[in-house]
Amino acid sequence: RRMTGGVLKIRWKPGTQTGYSGEGYNYVGAFAERKLSTPFDALAQEMVFDPIGMKETSYTAKDWYAGHLAVPHGPTGEKPFDVVATKWNAADLLRTTIGDYAKFVVSVMRDEGLTKTIAAERATITRDTVKPEDLEKACREAGQAGQCTVAAGMGLGWQVQLVNGVKILDHSGSDWGVKTLAMFVPSQGIGVVVFTNGENGTQVIRKIVEVIYPNKLYVATI
Repeated sequence: RRMTGGVLKIRWKPGTQTGYSGEGYNYVGAFAERKLSTPFDALAQEMVFDPIGMKETSYTAKDWYAGHLAVPHGPTGEKPFDVVATKWNAADLLRTTIGDYAKFVVSVMRDEGLTKTIAAERATITRDTVKPEDLEKACREAGQAGQCTVAAGMGLGWQVQLVNGVKILDHSGSDWGVKTLAMFVPSQGIGVVVFTNGENGTQVIRKIVEVIYPNKLYVATI
């Protein structure tokens, strides 16, 4: 609703387009709190973080945050005021480490804790959102003009891409001074987690992914 004058609106006919709603994630979090009579951040700890050994991850402020949080930086190195979450936000401000989040990605890649039906739905594109001009640009950048295919769209919580027939799941994050990416290739059992605390972080992410997963066409879509 911050994009529609403070009034919650249906932006298009359901089933015709795909969009991202951080507010929607918060509704789900609030529903879970009421249904289970437990704070959302405690539910995340109990149901997700603890079972896979994530000891340094939280939606709300913890004592161990002190002196350990990376500070966001703008394009010329400027710093904002520090923001430490005192109230959970299901769509933003998760504090974690590379090691902890890698455990999460591995758990997702192995489909742990899910039925086969839900796991399959998570890895299925609901609607291809790649525009012809974006495909042409990516193919040209990868040096594969006229010889490549890319389809991409949302599964459950993850973007699903088919890059020349190879399925890749990824999720990016972007706030002022923060750029992140987690991706994995189920068929190859490999993945990458990159967190940056700079507005120019996407450049770093592309370079790191290219080293660990040297697929020029995928890198061109980042």
